[in-house]
Amino acid sequence: MPVRRQKRRKGGSSSMSDSDGDTGSSATASSTLQKTSRCIHGTRTDGSKSEDGSVSAGLFIPSTQLATAWLLRQEHTVLGAELFAIYKAMQLVTENGSLKEKSILILTDSRSTLQLLSNSSGHSYRTIIFEIQKLMLVKGLDRVVLCWVRGHSGIHGNEVADRVANLAHSNNRSARSRLCFEEWIRSLKSLTVQEWTRQWAANVQETGKGTFQRSLGHEIAFVDYGVLPRSVECAVSRLRLGHAGVYAHLARFNLANSRRHYLNREGLQSFMGVYQG
Repeated sequence: MPVRRQKRRKGGSSSMSDSDGDTGSSATASSTLQKTSRCIHGTRTDGSKSEDGSVSAGLFIPSTQLATAWLLRQEHTVLGAELFAIYKAMQLVTENGSLKEKSILILTDSRSTLQLLSNSSGHSYRTIIFEIQKLMLVKGLDRVVLCWVRGHSGIHGNEVADRVANLAHSNNRSARSRLCFEEWIRSLKSLTVQEWTRQWAANVQETGKGTFQRSLGHEIAFVDYGVLPRSVECAVSRLRLGHAGVYAHLARFNLANSRRHYLNREGLQSFMGVYQG
């Protein structure tokens, strides 16, 4: 049987409900709706990221049949999109004339967002977390309930929010949204890797060194060598990064017709033998 936990925020009584277990999240959500009779308006929120990197957020209010979504900056994470959806939901129920006097129940399929919002001294995603908490104070902590439900579990409102968020990927313009510190760092790391890869490829083209790796692929990624001996790990790393002079080595032993000849099995065994020896 699912366990419903109530978490109290310091300085108020806004509650956060969580459902455990593989089944029963629909029943738990319905139970929460019934038990919190003061919550006139239930809001479903969702964040989405497509395979091509597009990021979006959406919300749905069944009682008013309001469904809206936003295309966000690609630098946002899925967690950032989930938080943005909750922020917009809180903004709506705080500023909208017909909703601001009503209590609100927000359903989300992101446990991480609830964990962040329940931690008043957390350091992750602080920019948007503080904005959401500020709106919760304006709304009144006793009139805001946040509840976790399992995603893709057949709850109608959540399925609508999910579809709305996915439709936003085709929007022709994006919403103005601030990146959190974690998202800036992630973006900078990605740009650094892209620039390093570009310079590495240009250097291979200019010097001819590292063409063996280029023949295997155009990107260099982390490889877990596991329990390989240190000598083998060094040899493979030099092969991957183009620091081995493979074709020059093969040409010296007449294992390649030229410095640009593709490495065959015999040549690879010879090269590995030299570096392991």
